[in-house]
Amino acid sequence: MLKITELTKTYYVTRSEIQDVLKGLTTEFFPGEFVAVLGESGCGKSTLLNILAGLDSDYGGIIEYKGEITREYSEEQLDDYRKKEVGIVFQSFNLIGHMTALENVCIALAMSDVPDAEKHMRARKLLERVGMSEHQSKRPNQLSGGQKQRAAIARALANDPEVLFADEPTGNLDKESAEEVISLLKEIAASGKTVICVTHSERVAENCTRIITIDDGVIVSDKTAQILQKPSDTESTAAAVKPRAIKNKELFKIAYRNIKQSSQRVKLVIAALSVGIAAFVLMFALSRGIHGYVIENMYSSSSRLRIDITVDAYAAGAFTDANIETIKNLSGVDRVIASSQVSMLAEYKSADMAEHRVLFLLQSLFEGFNATLADGEEPKNENEILISQVMAQKLFGDVYKWAEIAAADKEIEIKVEKAGSFIICGVIKDGSLYDCAYIMENALASLYASGTAPVNKLYVFAKDTDSAAALYGDLSFIYHAERVDKKFDELLSYVDVGTVVLASVSAVSLLVSAIMIFIVTYIGIIERAKEIGILRAIGARKKDIKRIFVFESAMTGFLAGLIGSLMALIIAVAVDLIMRTVFISFNPLIYIMGIIIGTAVSVLSALGPSASSADTDPVEALSQH
Repeated sequence: MLKITELTKTYYVTRSEIQDVLKGLTTEFFPGEFVAVLGESGCGKSTLLNILAGLDSDYGGIIEYKGEITREYSEEQLDDYRKKEVGIVFQSFNLIGHMTALENVCIALAMSDVPDAEKHMRARKLLERVGMSEHQSKRPNQLSGGQKQRAAIARALANDPEVLFADEPTGNLDKESAEEVISLLKEIAASGKTVICVTHSERVAENCTRIITIDDGVIVSDKTAQILQKPSDTESTAAAVKPRAIKNKELFKIAYRNIKQSSQRVKLVIAALSVGIAAFVLMFALSRGIHGYVIENMYSSSSRLRIDITVDAYAAGAFTDANIETIKNLSGVDRVIASSQVSMLAEYKSADMAEHRVLFLLQSLFEGFNATLADGEEPKNENEILISQVMAQKLFGDVYKWAEIAAADKEIEIKVEKAGSFIICGVIKDGSLYDCAYIMENALASLYASGTAPVNKLYVFAKDTDSAAALYGDLSFIYHAERVDKKFDELLSYVDVGTVVLASVSAVSLLVSAIMIFIVTYIGIIERAKEIGILRAIGARKKDIKRIFVFESAMTGFLAGLIGSLMALIIAVAVDLIMRTVFISFNPLIYIMGIIIGTAVSVLSALGPSASSADTDPVEALSQH
């Protein structure tokens, strides 16, 4: 079953000083044997067990298992050897503290292809076999020493190994519990398993079929103490299984329990990370909200191609028919709309309001702008007038309602050179930043003493954006020209700069949180080194260990992202209710992004410590108390 040839093991005490622990051991072990490896403390017997069990691969000589040289195993094959071919029972039990006795057995089965439906049934049968049926729901701190050792034996037998190693299995037990454990080991050997028990107790050795005595790293005696019995027909508690990596579901359970154990530390990390995420999400939502507001309310696709030109912004003057025709014939021009603009000259008042000054009074050419009505309807008579949203807010309050405007006295008196009364028929969504009124051509002309309104503003529409840029450059040399989209693009660029600055401040909080996660994960690895050692000893692969810590970090980051995004959403709703204007975006993707960022930051911060956890030496980890 198991053969060793010239097995040696050397430790470096210092860089130059070495100590030989095993000095050329050669022997064989057979099925059904209950072998005692006897010797005083420090003679090398525990080192021998660690090597034979696949926990220590730094040795000299040859180990053969069923004719295969174990040194030639790959790392994954060595993990599979520990989880399927051998089982280990430790003096200090080495049960995982946050798991019940049943779960401690199940975690070994989680490393095999045993179906989930059968896993608990097999684990219960194993606990029943070792006399632990009544205690399967208890955690290790609720069990006596003998009960812990029996639970550890059940775990070691979970995947039906061929060889069972026991390292001082009665060392921490009272006499009665020790006898129960020895009897159980004898029964296991009688079923055809090879049981190798490392001990310094003569009483334990007397119960074995063979005694190998080691002294100072060499075998000084190898004798048969009892006749090897024919293996009994005891039914195995587990059919043949194939080893594999632990399922993600099991790893999530382990990660969840670990998070619950260190809840205070995790809460601190979540609090710090969620604040950073909330600030980051809010900045992004504000930026997207302003972008959306500007695009939706301030300029349309047609205004991106529009260039506004005046003879002079504030001086009297007018475009002639010849001027207009020349502009129409310029390359890249799609159409030209002539309009009249009265700047800082008109006044309006309503029955319940004082007089106000109108910045612009423009000839209404509603259809030509491809604009849209925010409220009301288009003018049908010369005494009807459209007003901009800014003007509506000044007249009827920041949060005006068209129903209230329609029900109220909407008559407005406007005076340029002559006075006229007009009825507000609608509010236009023109993207204007000013309080403007849009009036029909004949109605505007009637306000002048001459009966003619000057054409002092032209709206030039380009065929495409490239043409718009070229036309803007040409027209700027002659006239006062403005591109609507250019003003708003500048506004948006300022918003973007502000967002970057504020997001950078938020990123500092995320960085601090990332450092905290790194430290917390690293501390967790140090604190849980023994648990890592136990998992490695029963066959967990390095990637299993790494994934446990990655899953823990992912859960922490997900919770932080969820809380941070909810905080940002609550603040956004509160700000929206107070300001009564949608300047913050409520796009679900932005808040989902917060959850993704939280998870990503947490996982990335834990990758380094997680990788180091996988390299934990199981022998060193298991030696910790």
